Amino acid sequence: MGRPAPAGGPMTRTSSDLLAIADRTFIKNYRQQPVVLSRGAGAELWDVDGRRFLDMTAGIAVCCLGHAHPELTRRLAEQLGRLTHVSNLYWNDQQILAAEALTKRSFADRVFFCNSGAEANEGAVKLVRRYQQVVASQPERTTIVATQGSFHGRSVATVSLTGQPKYREGFGPLFGPVEFVPFADLAAARAALSKPTACAIIVEPIQAEGGIIVPPAGYLAGLRQICDETGTLLVFDEVQTGTGRTGRWWGHEHDGATPDVMTLAKGLGGGALGRAH
Repeated sequence: MGRPAPAGGPMTRTSSDLLAIADRTFIKNYRQQPVVLSRGAGAELWDVDGRRFLDMTAGIAVCCLGHAHPELTRRLAEQLGRLTHVSNLYWNDQQILAAEALTKRSFADRVFFCNSGAEANEGAVKLVRRYQQVVASQPERTTIVATQGSFHGRSVATVSLTGQPKYREGFGPLFGPVEFVPFADLAAARAALSKPTACAIIVEPIQAEGGIIVPPAGYLAGLRQICDETGTLLVFDEVQTGTGRTGRWWGHEHDGATPDVMTLAKGLGGGALGRAH
């Protein structure tokens, strides 16, 4: 028997009731387990029927402080009581302080805030394309190199960069040009990035959706060297490896490699809104 579920309002609907509603109202693009969760505390979860579960996924790398963390909850409630949203037409104090905190803890000197990991990766693609066309005056450099087995999002552009055909099938024509190379293969990366149309390579420091695949030491640093030699840009997708999840602030720090662009999401918001690229 687990400890009692955290206090809350009355449970007016059973799992069966709610699952029946979901069955007739949701687009069936995911295959959720037949569990309707209602509350959480730390690594524990309870469904609407009061059953207790141990959360082994943390919202797929999102809830890095667990559920209902008292300090995060306090700060979120405090901010919601002060100011919710003002758009990018104005500055707000917390956004500026968040940008300062990110730059102090990373290689970057500037940040761009957006809504999700997919949007961050879309922004990264736009950024590297614009760099090649406007700054480097090489508009022919448009090909994005990605790795087999990768996952970068579900939008049209980011699913096009995802190196798993099961996610791409049925959504063509896709964004391109994109060239896939084997993960952790520096020779293949060099061959792709040496082409005159190569723009950048996007890589996860550890492939997450691909099976938690850790590259050999020197792989990320090797990509940095290849990009420097070929005039291409290096993008690290740290959506799942960033914000301390590997024991350091950013996954690429384990290999002593510095990217041109880093994308973040998931743990950055701790389960609440808050993403950056």
